[in-house]
Amino acid sequence: MCIRDSYSLKTRARDFSLEVLGPDGSVVATIDAPNERGLHRVIWNLRAQTPSDGSSRRRRARRVSPGQYLIRMTAGEASQTQMIEIHNDPEMQTTEWIAFEDAEEELQALFEANAALSERD
Repeated sequence: MCIRDSYSLKTRARDFSLEVLGPDGSVVATIDAPNERGLHRVIWNLRAQTPSDGSSRRRRARRVSPGQYLIRMTAGEASQTQMIEIHNDPEMQTTEWIAFEDAEEELQALFEANAALSERD
């Protein structure tokens, strides 16, 4: 599952960013996007960015919940937004993937706690 978006730039853009804003207006993800002249296509994997906790371990980001999101493209002083709506996968009649990701996150936390205890010993 992903969102594909296309955009066109007439000239190379300075201070260019492509962000996804959540229902509360906060930045959920920053999409790596080219700022060169031309037509571009980007893909967002529906995962929120994970905050850096300073550890060397890389955690997989959580999939965002269904709802309305904004894609905001900013180039210098100019900004445009596009509303998108994310729905549950029709093949999955429940939101069991949320429970799975919660369990996966808890398990990851246990592994990290165990690793921290092992390093102290």
